[in-house]
Formats: sequence, C-alpha cells, structure tokens
Amino acid sequence: MAVYNSLSHVTDLASAVGVLQTLGVQNPLPVNVGSVQALLAGTGSPQGMLGSIGSLFNTNFNANHVYTPTGDSFEATLLQRNATGIAGIQALVGQAYQSMSDRLGAMTQLQQRLATATDAKDVQDLQARLQSEQAYIQSQSAQVQTLAIMQVAAYQSLQQQREEERQKDIDNVLAADPNR
Repeated sequence: MAVYNSLSHVTDLASAVGVLQTLGVQNPLPVNVGSVQALLAGTGSPQGMLGSIGSLFNTNFNANHVYTPTGDSFEATLLQRNATGIAGIQALVGQAYQSMSDRLGAMTQLQQRLATATDAKDVQDLQARLQSEQAYIQSQSAQVQTLAIMQVAAYQSLQQQREEERQKDIDNVLAADPNR
C-alpha cells in the first residue's frame, strides 16, 4: 500500500524515478555492455552485478561443468572461457526471466485492482502503471534478444580464435620444415 501511495499521485518523471530507485525497482541486467560482453566471452565475471546474477552464474557453472583442463594451453583456455560464457548467458537470461515473471505477477494484481477501482483518477493511474509495466517487459524482452545475439557473437569469436590458432600452428610447422 505504501508503494501504491507513493506512486499513485506522482505527477512528474523525476519524482517517479526517485521513488522507484528508492524501492529498488531497476533494470536487473547490467547496463555496462563491456561487462556483459566479457562475461559472455568467458573473460569476465558476475562480480558486482545486481540481483541474483552471481548466484545463478555459480549454480549454472557448477551444474554444467564436468572438467577443468589442466595446463595453460590455448585449447584449455578456450574450454574454460566457453564454460564461463555459457554460465554467464544462463545467469543473465535467468535474471531477466525472473524479473519478467515478477512483473507479470504485479500486472495481474494491477488488473485486479483496476477491475474494482471506483475513482476515475485511480483507474487512470492504474492504467498508466499497467502500460508502464508492459513497456518494461517489452524492454527486457529486447534485452534478452540482444543477449542472445551477443552470445552467438561470443561463440563465433571463440570459434574464430580456434581456427586462427590452428592456422598459426600449421604455418609454424611449415616454416620449420626446410624442405618445403
């Protein structure tokens, strides 16, 4: 009720943003694209990310990871980065999914309140909140689609690195052969 009262009669955007930040309503995904790209490429970590991303990362990594290669060969490094990248995308998408699920629950409550609202101002405020929630879910959906594209690009980058390393090895063998 306190949340509703603090938001229901806000008339300017600055006040609404301030109230929402105070309540902890924010984008559950990192806004720093470099951090996201590093996580998906397997070179970053979820440390410092909001919500349950770190916990989801660790859970997914531990559930999917079966072997940590020894040594520091190129292939061992790529295997570790790929495992980290997979856990990263699973964590980010899991966080977004949870946030969207929470929003859908809030929308259901708003719709129920709208059905029983008797004051024209309350109806208008509830409709505005519903539209805001819908826009937020659409924005998160676009973020998830972008994450999917970023993950494909990260995987393709790993594949490209693997091909480049293979070609480098071939070139080194050919350069070492004096009878070539």
